[in-house]
Amino acid sequence: MRIDTLFQPESRVIRDYGWIEEMIGPLVPIEVVVRFAGDHGVRAAERLDLVQAIAKRLAGLDGVSGVLSAGTFLPTGPDGSGTRTAARKAIVARRLERSLAGMDDMKYVRDVADGQSWRVTARVPALHDLEYDDFLAIVRSEVEPLVAAAGGDARGITASFTGVMPLVNEIQKSLLGDLFSSFLSACGLITVVMMVVEGGVGAGLVAMVSNVFPMILLFGLLGWTRTPLDIGSVMTASIALGMAIDGTLHFLTFYRRARAAGGPPAVAVHAAFDHCAAAMTQSTVVCGLGILVFSASSFAPTSRFAWMLTLLMAAALVGDLVLLPAMLVGPLGRVFHRFQRRVQEAAPGRPMEGEGQKVV
Repeated sequence: MRIDTLFQPESRVIRDYGWIEEMIGPLVPIEVVVRFAGDHGVRAAERLDLVQAIAKRLAGLDGVSGVLSAGTFLPTGPDGSGTRTAARKAIVARRLERSLAGMDDMKYVRDVADGQSWRVTARVPALHDLEYDDFLAIVRSEVEPLVAAAGGDARGITASFTGVMPLVNEIQKSLLGDLFSSFLSACGLITVVMMVVEGGVGAGLVAMVSNVFPMILLFGLLGWTRTPLDIGSVMTASIALGMAIDGTLHFLTFYRRARAAGGPPAVAVHAAFDHCAAAMTQSTVVCGLGILVFSASSFAPTSRFAWMLTLLMAAALVGDLVLLPAMLVGPLGRVFHRFQRRVQEAAPGRPMEGEGQKVV
């Protein structure tokens, strides 16, 4: 979900991002919002000290090239001790209270119903290979000890983390998790339907092998080569499963018709090939060429979606015309033969589907 994964390296968007970050500054913000409860009496000077400490800690992190907070614009108190220094601190504290009104207009300090919120903004590059989840964990590990040292919950001080980076990180985890769950749900429901259609648990499971074969092959290859996945890639799994099941049902329908006509498994497989192999191949070629047009898109998820789905459709055709026939004529094909015998025993006087057709 990073900007550099959404567009091709040579695209205008990436070039513009690179120029802005090189000439002006980084574009991705991390927002740390420190909230002070109104009934705990944390003085304005203490709030400023905590916010400045957080800003200093964030500025020292690798990848952070700029930090803004109310402490960037507000006056700081004098150091040292003594009567004169105490008087100067009191004057600075009164000036600080008056200056907070201007910070409210700048949205770095806001009065809320139950207290006051102070914002610290850190900027990180958009085009660097930065793992958002890991970096956010580092930010939390740096900020939370400072909040705890200032009193934490006992004094009504809490910190929350927001901004574009946390938002994108949560969106990415939610989308990938939901897409993975949808694929598992679709796979489970289709497996149940195949068991009902094919007349047995074993037959349904064997029929599903050729349907999940494309996903296992291609996504396994991507995992083996450590190629990162994105939203466009993961979306193809459920779609390819729905397209693969169509070819499997076509092939098994003509296979069962040939078996009902009295042909042995090998002859039935040849008959199914004669009826639907050419149509399945033509359908895959037409659909693949149609979706492959979008592989030229500058929007990377669309491009990856196109070529991934095309490869999955090609793998699904191999599964239906190579893997499935091999299973039907092998030991696994016996589960379909048992179902055929049960149908014949249940209705011995009724002609089977396709009976009387010559099988060649």
